[in-house]
Amino acid sequence: MRNSIADKITRFVSLLQEGLFLLPVILVPTVFTTFNTHTIVMKETVLQATAASLLLLLPFAWRLESRDARPPAQIVPRGLVFLLAGLSAYLVASAYGVSGHPRSAHELLRWVAYMLFATAAFFFAARPRRFRMFLHATVLVSAAISLYAILQAYEIEFFLDWKTFDFGGGIRRVTGSLGNPDYLAGYLAALLPLTLTLALARTGWARLAFFIVTILQGAALIFSFSRGAWVATAVTLMLLAASLTYVNWVRDPVLFRPGITRRGALAALAGMALLGVGLTIGLWDEISAMVLRFAQVEEDTSVATRPFFWRGAAAIWLNHPWLGTGLGTFPLYFPAFRPKELAFHLPFQEFFVEHAHNEYLEILAETGAIGLFLYLALVVSTMVYIWRSLIRYRSHDNLELLGLWSGMLGALIHNLFTVTLRFTPSAFLLWSFAGIAAGRSAALRADRKEPSPWGRGLFHLVSVMFVPFLFLGGLQYFVGDFMIKSGIKWISELDENQSLEYNRSRLEQTFTALNQARVLAPDHPESLFYLGVAYHKVMDYHQAIEAFTALEELQEDFTTNRLNLGISCLKLADLVGTHTAIRFPTLARDCLQEAAAWLEKAIESDPNSPDYRYFAGRAYFYLGEFQTAEQLFQDALRLHVKRPFKNKIDPSEIQHYLDQIQQLHPPQANPPRNQNP
Repeated sequence: MRNSIADKITRFVSLLQEGLFLLPVILVPTVFTTFNTHTIVMKETVLQATAASLLLLLPFAWRLESRDARPPAQIVPRGLVFLLAGLSAYLVASAYGVSGHPRSAHELLRWVAYMLFATAAFFFAARPRRFRMFLHATVLVSAAISLYAILQAYEIEFFLDWKTFDFGGGIRRVTGSLGNPDYLAGYLAALLPLTLTLALARTGWARLAFFIVTILQGAALIFSFSRGAWVATAVTLMLLAASLTYVNWVRDPVLFRPGITRRGALAALAGMALLGVGLTIGLWDEISAMVLRFAQVEEDTSVATRPFFWRGAAAIWLNHPWLGTGLGTFPLYFPAFRPKELAFHLPFQEFFVEHAHNEYLEILAETGAIGLFLYLALVVSTMVYIWRSLIRYRSHDNLELLGLWSGMLGALIHNLFTVTLRFTPSAFLLWSFAGIAAGRSAALRADRKEPSPWGRGLFHLVSVMFVPFLFLGGLQYFVGDFMIKSGIKWISELDENQSLEYNRSRLEQTFTALNQARVLAPDHPESLFYLGVAYHKVMDYHQAIEAFTALEELQEDFTTNRLNLGISCLKLADLVGTHTAIRFPTLARDCLQEAAAWLEKAIESDPNSPDYRYFAGRAYFYLGEFQTAEQLFQDALRLHVKRPFKNKIDPSEIQHYLDQIQQLHPPQANPPRNQNP
């Protein structure tokens, strides 16, 4: 009776552990992502809460499994453990010692979640059944996402189409459930090699099913029109083919089951050639679009701007070569190092740059040479560990291990051109692939060596310490982000409903939600930004200036924050002074001087913005500095020809100011500005 109860408990814990492990495998890619942060944070929260639950459950599950007649055995690689511990310690020091910014703490939470989930995956892969369960679930989810992306390519959309990605010729870039074509492409670039190796390793209907999924993934990848992912996938598949050739025909001809004969390989190549010809004829329009996509390299803004991002990231690193600026702080330091020419490609509201579009340059800028070395040392050592295992030890799992190894390589190559590893689906794949493949490799080695029990015990002892950090931190940021989204929604409702009582109630809710969000998610600049917008709507310009000033301290030059500060100061001067006289009361004049100072900073950050010069001209006009105002207005009109106004500014209004300046003829002229737009 006692044994029966113990068996049921063991079975229940095992099922619970498997369910928790598969939860992020299913939800992280399938939770529908929009271009706000809410669903992105939801994916992070799912991963963090799951990782925390697994860490709590693992010691109990291991204790129960150790009572089995044949408990799972693994050789814990001490070198990888030391590298992982070293990278973790360095990231903590970078977040709290080098930076101390709230953004660093949030970024650290993400890194810790990825690394601890990878470690949990390492132990999860000790049993072959669980290893295959992870692979099959991952590929099955990707099949659904790929099919949905293909339907999007033919304008079959089941969800709200909040944004359309196109590049001319009526061709639409698909996103699947990931919200961005590049995110989808990065996700599929990592999965295609794995699915292909699963097809090669299976027989009969299973092989056919995996080949169909491979075709679906390839089609979705093509329809994403992500050039970086195409290049990464092509390189990865060539390396996979070379690896298969070496391992199966040169190193050990009977390593894989079923064996891949030369005759079978030639037949497969012939079939693929015929399939390629058929697809070329049937999908000629799509292939023409691919050629067009590559032909637009010189004209494409995303390609033209990336060298500027890379130059800025390199400049940040050269100024902080060893320790960097701190984890997650790239967007905080980039405005001071960005090339001025970038303003022609990313003007005005689109000028905010959050990532370097090269994962390794961004890590280098944030964590310095030491951080990049530790990161690459861990990744490369893990891949070498997996490769040596599949070369040295015969196993039916080796082909899948090679697919996981190639998938990691595809994700790493793709991030030479982008930063999809900064987003949960691609980062989750990389770290889970690393953990599950290293864990299975360790299990293969345990068949030849005596496993050491110290690794599991030490991991369980240390990992439990991270549970409160993961669970409470993830929940805190999720609630804070939800508060921000609620505040944004209520602000939009103010313009739709003109009832005074309704608006008063909504404003109270908005201010409460956004102030709570400042505490719960202190790294999110949106809470301060929309708090300033809400105060601006009710004409409380003093509070709006305080919110925008706090935003400037949190994240310098966030989108148009300096312009918002300048306009708010102008509005406040309008309340306390009068625009009908040349001289202002002291308070109004102080507000105008503050407005001019903020708008001068805005012009420094983006010298080619006509909007900045227009509002700065207004500030100087009401200060009585007419020559400065005149030059700013003329510059605004000249810049407007190449770059239209964004704030519904009528050029005739600027001409009206210029006419007034001509009529006033101030007695003392101010020295002209020495600025050439």
